[in-house]
Amino acid sequence: MMKSKPIIAVSLAVLAIISVISIVSSQVPGTSIVMGYVKDEGGKPIEGCLVRVIDESSGAEVGNYTTGPDGKYTIKVDFSSVGMTMRANITASKEGYHTNYTITTLTGSLPPETKTINLTLKEAIPPKVIFVPPTPNNNTEVNTSFVFINVTVIENETAVDAVWLVWNGEKEYLYAKGVTNWCYNKTGLTSGDYEYVVYAKDVAGNIGKSETRFVRVKLPAPPKISLNCTLVRGWNFISVPLNVSDWSVPAVLSSIEGKYTMIWTYNASTKSSQIYMPGYEEFKELEPGRAYLIQMSEDATLEIEGSLLKDSISLLKGWNTFGVPYGLENYSLPDILDEHGLKNKYTMIWTYNASTKSSQIYMPGYEEFKELTPGRGYLIEITESVWWEW
Repeated sequence: MMKSKPIIAVSLAVLAIISVISIVSSQVPGTSIVMGYVKDEGGKPIEGCLVRVIDESSGAEVGNYTTGPDGKYTIKVDFSSVGMTMRANITASKEGYHTNYTITTLTGSLPPETKTINLTLKEAIPPKVIFVPPTPNNNTEVNTSFVFINVTVIENETAVDAVWLVWNGEKEYLYAKGVTNWCYNKTGLTSGDYEYVVYAKDVAGNIGKSETRFVRVKLPAPPKISLNCTLVRGWNFISVPLNVSDWSVPAVLSSIEGKYTMIWTYNASTKSSQIYMPGYEEFKELEPGRAYLIQMSEDATLEIEGSLLKDSISLLKGWNTFGVPYGLENYSLPDILDEHGLKNKYTMIWTYNASTKSSQIYMPGYEEFKELTPGRGYLIEITESVWWEW
């Protein structure tokens, strides 16, 4: 019986050692190393390819490497303890190539586990973008305020994700018209030179583009309109109802030069009056949509030549001067104000009748005049700041 004691002691020692090893191994970090090469279908190494290791269970990236000229990558993946495993996605991607990946199991080991995984990438063919009629030919001159862009997009590998136009640096998305055609009508153009190109991206992220084209827009000059405004000796309240080529005071009033002594207006921003007289000029230009009291030394006719006036001015809370442009369809009150952004935003309109040398007022329920007249000036009391648009 005494001879069995050494055997029992050895057995207990072995169990203790195994237990210690087990405890220690569960606390020692483990490592797995993934390495390999990324090449194209011809066996040529691909430089600049991003290789990522992604934990499939969490979706988190646990390591990455960008290949050098030899196409080689090495990624170390750390584990909190030896024996842990991970289902990993090894993905290789580079612009101009189709992304490729493989799924494998990595195990945290000590010494580190080493896995060799080589990846082959197929060169991607980006979508082909071709201009088709009625898109203008390169360096074409057009006489319209719009250019219709129409392209055919050829994508043989995947599917088209998006097509967009870059027009003078501004990005606009095209609309699908059938399976392969995309279009966009670029409107609101003014006379000038424009540059444009169309890009197409497939669902794999590959981007192709069209040739760069240039177009010149040359719009015909708007028809000239001539208006005469009768002014009487004394004060007259006027506005300029046309778009004139020169808004300086002497240019606009050239037809009555020497026949006026003073011009008055009201600046709603500073809530102060401004005066223009020869030799005393608090403003130098008249503004479209604004109104002015002008003192005439004799009866005269103000001749104005220009084109239709299309603009907008800000009307601030309180009193503002304003006028209406020539060429609107309806000048009756309150319709003209309601249709151009002022509905329920004013309390009173005041004007001056030079013929009777008296003021006139319009308020809902009290109407000394029933319509606004192009060329006449008005003061309007605004309840909140708003844009007067036409």
